[in-house]
Amino acid sequence: MSFNPLGSFDAAAPLNPKIVAAAHALVAQLADVPAGGLWRCYLHWAVAPFGCTFEDYNVMANYVAGEWELEITNSPANNAPGLTAAAEASHTYMRNTGAVGIAIAGMDGATTTNFGPDGVTVAGIEYLCAGAAALCAKYGIDASGTSTKSPYANEHNILTHAEAGDAVGSPAQYSAYGPAGDVERWDLASLVPVPSGVTLVSIYHQVGDALRARVHAYKIALG
Repeated sequence: MSFNPLGSFDAAAPLNPKIVAAAHALVAQLADVPAGGLWRCYLHWAVAPFGCTFEDYNVMANYVAGEWELEITNSPANNAPGLTAAAEASHTYMRNTGAVGIAIAGMDGATTTNFGPDGVTVAGIEYLCAGAAALCAKYGIDASGTSTKSPYANEHNILTHAEAGDAVGSPAQYSAYGPAGDVERWDLASLVPVPSGVTLVSIYHQVGDALRARVHAYKIALG
């Protein structure tokens, strides 16, 4: 079956100046962290109605009063090892220290075949990628690179939650995909509902690669 998990999202499309400006503004608001204190970034969706915010993520791309915006929900400084006494954003199980997490609002009650009334949109995904680019720009994270640090060596510096859950070295109890194909953590495995006969395992890296390319493009635009 031919299926495009990206829908109408185009990682090579011209960047939206308004979204670039929002990312610039976010960079200016982010807390300073010593070089090397943060070296990874994880992409999520919130599984909650638009407008909800959570300290589990450092930044959220949220939809408020009919507009997408980028907001800090837990200072990235809290995820830099030994920098603050505050609770770190617990965005990705056993992968929080040294890593920032950003989520797109919505997807409450969504299933793989029906994203519901507030499913992800291209506009929202653009803000998610721009927000991730702001985090990468601020903290010197190579958006298109891979990690050299154990135990995450050779992993992409940016991963979707679906990729992180299924990555080599992830705790067995946190695998994104169970032995029978049951999905536990499938954030951003597909940007559109998945038809019967298509497995998330067959498509989630395609989505991750497209999102990384878009984050990298926004990071370049940030200078």
